[in-house]
Amino acid sequence: MRKTLLLLGALGVFASLSAANDIDVSGNLEIKAEVVTPLKLTLSPLDFGIVAQGGTKTASNPGAIKIEGQTGRNVNIYFTSNGVDNNLLANNVTLNHERVEGQTINYVPDVTLNGQRLTNQTIALSSGIAELKVGGSVTAASDAAIGNYNTDVVVRVAYN
Repeated sequence: MRKTLLLLGALGVFASLSAANDIDVSGNLEIKAEVVTPLKLTLSPLDFGIVAQGGTKTASNPGAIKIEGQTGRNVNIYFTSNGVDNNLLANNVTLNHERVEGQTINYVPDVTLNGQRLTNQTIALSSGIAELKVGGSVTAASDAAIGNYNTDVVVRVAYN
């Protein structure tokens, strides 16, 4: 019995030593992909209309962001304006005068999904569609230059 154990031990040492010297090995690399429904993004603008100098106006007709994709999947939504990321969730946005350099008015965004304020960038596409409303208010200083103010917000949506 003792000789058998010694023989098995010696074979184990030999096997581990020879495995360390393998110069030609192989294995299986798994490659996979998941196919999903393409995302579709439809945007409708937010227009505050006329705002008086020194006044604040709340949006009466909010803009809209419609996201269509794979039912039951989550997506992340990203906003960028004036070089600031995710500004519609946490930050005020500057609207710039179309002709007068340095003249701005302040936009306080309010983005909602199903009547609830959006507080993070993950959205569930429970039925394959999510429709966000983009509202809020703008405030013009009492000495704001007369004219049109605007900004573009880049909206990006990606599966997570």
